Amino acid sequence: MIHRSKTIWNWGAIFAFILVSRLLYLGHKPPMHDECMFFFYSYELSKTFNYTYFPILHGPLMIHLSALFYVVFGASEFTIRLPVSLLGIGIFGWLWGMRKYFGDKAFAAVVILFAASPMVMFYSRFWRNDIPLEFAFLGALYFFLKFIDERKGWAVFGAIVFCAFAFCIKENSLFFFFTVLMFFVIQFFVFSINHEFRNRKVISIFFQLLKENRYYVFSGILLSIVIYIFFYTTMLTNRKGFFTIYRDVFLYWWEQHKLHRISGEFHYHLPILFIYEFLPLGIVVGGTVFSFIRDIKKLRYLLGLWVSFTLIFSLIFSLGWAEFNTAWFGKNLHISSPIHLWLIVSILYLGLLQTIRYILREETLFAFAFFWTWVSVLFYSYAGEKVPWLGIHILIPLLLTAGLYVKKLLPDPFYLRHKRMLLTIFIILLSGTVFNAIRVNFINPANIAERMIYGHVSMEIKDAVRKIEDLAARLETYQNTGINVEEGLLISWQLRWYFRDYGNMKETKDMEEITSPICFVQWKHVDPGSPPSMQSKRIMENYQCSKIKMANWWQAPGLDFHLMLKIWKILIPGDAAARREAEDSLKEWGKPFNYFLFRKTFEEYHSEFPTVSSVDCGFCVRKKKN
Repeated sequence: MIHRSKTIWNWGAIFAFILVSRLLYLGHKPPMHDECMFFFYSYELSKTFNYTYFPILHGPLMIHLSALFYVVFGASEFTIRLPVSLLGIGIFGWLWGMRKYFGDKAFAAVVILFAASPMVMFYSRFWRNDIPLEFAFLGALYFFLKFIDERKGWAVFGAIVFCAFAFCIKENSLFFFFTVLMFFVIQFFVFSINHEFRNRKVISIFFQLLKENRYYVFSGILLSIVIYIFFYTTMLTNRKGFFTIYRDVFLYWWEQHKLHRISGEFHYHLPILFIYEFLPLGIVVGGTVFSFIRDIKKLRYLLGLWVSFTLIFSLIFSLGWAEFNTAWFGKNLHISSPIHLWLIVSILYLGLLQTIRYILREETLFAFAFFWTWVSVLFYSYAGEKVPWLGIHILIPLLLTAGLYVKKLLPDPFYLRHKRMLLTIFIILLSGTVFNAIRVNFINPANIAERMIYGHVSMEIKDAVRKIEDLAARLETYQNTGINVEEGLLISWQLRWYFRDYGNMKETKDMEEITSPICFVQWKHVDPGSPPSMQSKRIMENYQCSKIKMANWWQAPGLDFHLMLKIWKILIPGDAAARREAEDSLKEWGKPFNYFLFRKTFEEYHSEFPTVSSVDCGFCVRKKKN
């Protein structure tokens, strides 16, 4: 009885942490550029019911859901982010449904990993389609597992419907569907060539199961078509050919991918995962290495093949025997280094090897979670847009795989012999993870050093909004107050959102046409230190202007590992040149130290091109006339 009461209290504490961490100060952080677009169009839909889908906003389901929340709860930054947060909390419902696949202790570990994850927490408090998309994926996975295990027809119906929801949330649902399809192909191939599985006719049984539940399958597909039409046509109010909509979406994003519109290194997501998600990443990498070592006798030829490839590859490029065609690889694979090519081959080979091993062991969930993880790494590393929130699609399967590795470790003799040491390491890393989660979500929500945040919006914009609202009240013009915004200003979407109900806000191209009591212009036009040719004398003479840092960001440079290796020269006495190199090396070592401890940005040593940049805006209020 005491044990049960303690268990209830433990789960209650975890659930309370999940609720508080997802909902506390949800509307505190000002919205970034993309969020404001979603905010604004959701608001427009709630007011006018006039929304035409277009690809840059991704799938329409979340726009409709946010509009519903506006209607029910009113418009605010809290209510607009609330649907995403609730779906982020809902992920734990799917985990609870899958708890039998983990066992009690491993299930507790996977819930803690999800709850403490800085990335899951942050993107559950951020209006993007990615957490809702993962909610739909996990829902489809839950129902599919239910169908396989219990052979319930309603479960396959649920899996199909949640796939339809994913289809209406975001285009990269196609990545997930392709991953599932490829997993089935590999599984079919393994079963076909393995004598034991071929005799048991596993594939035939699966298709027979689908045939027996064909009415549920047909009903699920029919409802999915209705859901697709409902959202992509806004209940048939947008009668654009709904069979061509997704084709247009695919073509649009394929073109963006080819352009590499938001470029980044092939390994872009890996440092972000290392900074924030070192605990699950360490469990999966360590678990994979440990499992290979355990079966080294059986795998010696297969692993030896990979080691041989690595050695030959290193010799070829380190000795200059082959030239790396940067232009070709950059255009076709979005890679810029031979190391990236080695990374692709290694992940593909070792990932496929581990996947097949667990298919043969009939551990289907583990095999799929592991497969989903490494395929997502390759997909999102290759994708032409490198933005941090896409890393969540690597992280979710990574967290599932970490939980399943914990399940394997707990009964292992190695764990039983070193239980205290391993638990201590886990608690230390978990403490660091929780600290990181609190820091990025509540302490540094607008700190440019946080790699998870893209295009930080300064908290100063909220101060400007409050000043405008106070001025509008003093003038008694309220929502009729005139506001001019210079055309093309980067923060125009934030201003559209904040002043969505102001009827006299308009964008203006010509500085001479600005006459409203309030205006926002580029700071260079009203900066006393700007060249006279850039200044707008009329605005400077008639308006009181202050500078607001509206958006800022940090393009994190790489560390100079070659310089870091010269730290040993500190041991050479009396050599001035060696001492200088050692001092430079110490400075280079200080960069990651200061970053991880204090989240301080850093530049490349002797950098000529600053990596920190910002957009400054002039917030101008018309002077009172005597």
